Amino acid sequence: MEIFKYKINKENFFFILLVLIPFFYISGSLLVNLSTLIVIITAIFFSEKRIFLNFLKKYKIYIFSFFVIIFFNILFSETKLFSLNKIILYLRFFLFTLCYIFLISRLTNNHLKTLSKFFLLLIAFVIFDSLIQLVFGKDLFGFEYFYPYNRITGPFGSEMIVGFYVLNFGILTISFLNYFFSINKIYNFLLFSILFLFILLTGERTSFL
Repeated sequence: MEIFKYKINKENFFFILLVLIPFFYISGSLLVNLSTLIVIITAIFFSEKRIFLNFLKKYKIYIFSFFVIIFFNILFSETKLFSLNKIILYLRFFLFTLCYIFLISRLTNNHLKTLSKFFLLLIAFVIFDSLIQLVFGKDLFGFEYFYPYNRITGPFGSEMIVGFYVLNFGILTISFLNYFFSINKIYNFLLFSILFLFILLTGERTSFL
């Protein structure tokens, strides 16, 4: 009985952590880096060696592809040492992604459904708030349209990352919806078109490409 209770509490902790991550991104870089570290530590601390190795084996093609890209990036870089240092710093985000997937894989379908609905509402709100800013010059929180660069920032204030935010959490949300509700091709096309057009409006070229 105690073991069962421990598992339930552990899963609730994973769920709460995953729910809070999108808010960390809105709050600023400090909490983004902190949440990245917390997710990595949590996944490593709670994972069983067998489960983690099976997880790495399952995604070995993606992991291998990532490191091949890194290798060629350094190989053809004019400043190899600088590129190597930057890549080492960015590796934490790759590790974060693996650990994030691992934590999601430990949740029950009920928690995942709740998480998918929450992400859907959050992305819809961010897009709506940003469009309000584009049309009226200010969003619902009073953040003004970034006129010097013709960029919308939505609830992120002066940080021009709303396109990056919607890209990442938007694709994750659509993935959840497809997993649980078997969305047909027409609705998938519509959802991706909304993301595509919105990111175009943000002016964030990297996220758009």
